[in-house]
Amino acid sequence: MDFRHLYLDILDGLGASLLLTDPDSLRIVWSNATAENLLRAPAGGLAGRDRAAIRLAREETPDTPLPWPPSEDRIRDIPVLLARDDATLVPVSWHLMPLRHDGKAFIGEVFFDIAARRVRQLRQGMAKRLEAIGGLAAGIAHEINTPVQYIGDSMTFLAEAGEDMDRLFDLYRELERTAPDTPGLRDVRDRIRRTAAEIDAAFLLEEIPRARARITEGVTRITDIVLAMKRFAHPGGEEKRLVDLNRALEDTITVTRNEWKYAARLETDLDRGLPLVPAHAGDLSQVFLNLVVNAAQAVAEAVGDSGEKGSIRVKTRLSGDRAVVCVSDTGPGVPQALQETIFDPFFTTKEVGKGTGQGLALVHDIVVNKHGGTVRLESSPGQGATFTVELPLAARETHPEAT
Repeated sequence: MDFRHLYLDILDGLGASLLLTDPDSLRIVWSNATAENLLRAPAGGLAGRDRAAIRLAREETPDTPLPWPPSEDRIRDIPVLLARDDATLVPVSWHLMPLRHDGKAFIGEVFFDIAARRVRQLRQGMAKRLEAIGGLAAGIAHEINTPVQYIGDSMTFLAEAGEDMDRLFDLYRELERTAPDTPGLRDVRDRIRRTAAEIDAAFLLEEIPRARARITEGVTRITDIVLAMKRFAHPGGEEKRLVDLNRALEDTITVTRNEWKYAARLETDLDRGLPLVPAHAGDLSQVFLNLVVNAAQAVAEAVGDSGEKGSIRVKTRLSGDRAVVCVSDTGPGVPQALQETIFDPFFTTKEVGKGTGQGLALVHDIVVNKHGGTVRLESSPGQGATFTVELPLAARETHPEAT
C-alpha cells in the first residue's frame, strides 16, 4: 500500500509545514498547503522559488537572517522567527534533515507554528510580572497613603481654622477702619497698618485660600492615584467576576498618565449606564494598558518634536448585548496592507529593537480567546487609528486555546 498521502494528511492535521529544496539549485521543488498558508504564499505556490528568499532569524537578533544553506545537516526543534512576504514575523519550531526520493537528494524542512503557544507563555509571563509589580505597587500605595492621610487631615483642620481666622481678621480690619483718633487706639491702628503693609496682608488674604484649595486638590489627586494603583495591582482572582469597565479604564488612564501627558490630550466619553461585564479584571487591565500606551506612542510619533499635542479619546457604550470600548488616537495611522496582520504575534511597525509587537497579540488573545469578544482596528494613513473592543455582557464559552 502507498501510505504517502496518509502521511501527508497526518502532517497537515498536525499543522506541519513541509518544504523540499533541491540542494544543487537551492530552489524549492515542493511544499504542502500548510506551508503555503503559513508563508502566505502567492497563488502560484512556492515551487521554483529561491529558498534563500525565505528568511529565518533567531528571536534575539530578528534583523539578522540565519545563513542558507545551513552548515548543519540536521536541525531539530529550534525556535526561530520566520519572515513572511508581508514582513510579519511568526515564531516557528524548525526541523531540518536530508531526504532522498527516487535516488535524488533533497533538503527537507518542517515548521510548526508556535505563535499560539508563545501567546499563552507570554500571557503567563505577563501575569507573573504584573503580580510582582502589583505587590510593589500595593506596597508603594500603602506607604503613600499614610502621609497623604496626615496631610489631608491637616488640610481639613487648616481650612476650618482659616475660616475662623478670616472672621478675626475681619474684626481687625473693622478696628483699623473705625478706631477713633485717640492716642492709644491711634497707635494700635498705625501699627496694624504698618504690619499689614510689611506682610502684604491684602495679597496673603487673597492667596492663602487659593493655596489651601491647590493643596487640597493635590492631595485629592494623590489619593485618586493611590486608589487606582491599589485596584490596578489587585484586580481580582482567576475567576471571572463582574467588572466596571469605566472604572477600569479610569484607573488605566491614571496609572499611564506619564505615558501620554506630554504628547496628547486625553478625553473620555464614558457611558455611565454601562452594565457590569463578566470578565477577568487583571486581563482587561492588560488590554486597556496596551491600547492606551499604544495610542500614546502613536501620537508621540506623529507630533515628534513639534511641541504640539495630539489627542486620545476613550469611549464606552452599549451595543445590544455587548459592551463596547473604543480607544482612538491622532497618530500616523496604520496602512491598509498591515491592518490584517497587526494582531499577529511579533508584528510591529516600530524600528528594529524598539518593540516586539506582542502587546496587540495579547489584546487579541485576551479579548477573543479568553472572553469571547472581538477586537478590530479602523485606520487610514495620516488619519489616526481606532481600536474597538466588544465584550459580551453574558458569560460565553471561550475558545479552546484559552483553557
